[in-house]
Amino acid sequence: MRRLLTGTLVVGGLLLVVCLMAVNGQAKVVDEPTSAMQDITTNFEQRTIGRVPWPITHIAANYVRDGHMTHKTSRVKITLGKGVVHSPNGKGLYNLWDLVLNRQGKEYGATFLAYNINNRVWRPHRTDTIKTHGIKAGQPVWIGNKSSTNASSNPIRTLPAYMVTKQYCQMVSQIKLSPHITGFEANKRIITGTGTQGGDLIMAKFGNQIKKTRVDHEGRWQMKCFSGNGHLMVTETNAYDDIPGHTETVINNGTP
Repeated sequence: MRRLLTGTLVVGGLLLVVCLMAVNGQAKVVDEPTSAMQDITTNFEQRTIGRVPWPITHIAANYVRDGHMTHKTSRVKITLGKGVVHSPNGKGLYNLWDLVLNRQGKEYGATFLAYNINNRVWRPHRTDTIKTHGIKAGQPVWIGNKSSTNASSNPIRTLPAYMVTKQYCQMVSQIKLSPHITGFEANKRIITGTGTQGGDLIMAKFGNQIKKTRVDHEGRWQMKCFSGNGHLMVTETNAYDDIPGHTETVINNGTP
């Protein structure tokens, strides 16, 4: 059961409202994505743009969150089912690739499937892994294919005509991070708080002083309190290009 907890703190004449999400009394936290490959086929929408599509039956990727690729995804595995691909212009199919590409058609990664087919028909049935780079959080990513055909019977003397097809699309995961300051252990002079995703970086800035820590797997973080009086800004970031989150408070004699 998910509950919204609220509380108030009065420090140095300031009324601070503390609000955090909790599940069964524990801080709500998103598990950090891992390098394990996960099947994300059902989270793609089929919207074929182009010609010469071939049958894609399974799509898997690493660093997946909630069934979607993330900014850190570096491998995409594509399985081609049994089917028939026909040349779109009656010329012989020549070279074929599987692609991971962005909205404009720029390739995040590609893998060769077949060379020098020189036939009007190709029957795919295989699985290949594409190494990807530069996938953008919060942007659509496409799984597609590229083919070339020859305009004559002599491929050496002919420049091939390339055709790119976009077949499947999904949005790359991006979330808004939301750190909170939740307490202060006076006897240990430690500030405690919660973060959004395990492994996220928590950076606290107090004047010219900066301290850093990480959100643990339970969604919590802590650090030694700063000395003196002033304004404390806490920022949560990570390597997934998620939207940074901020929270702030005032410290009086080491007490937030």
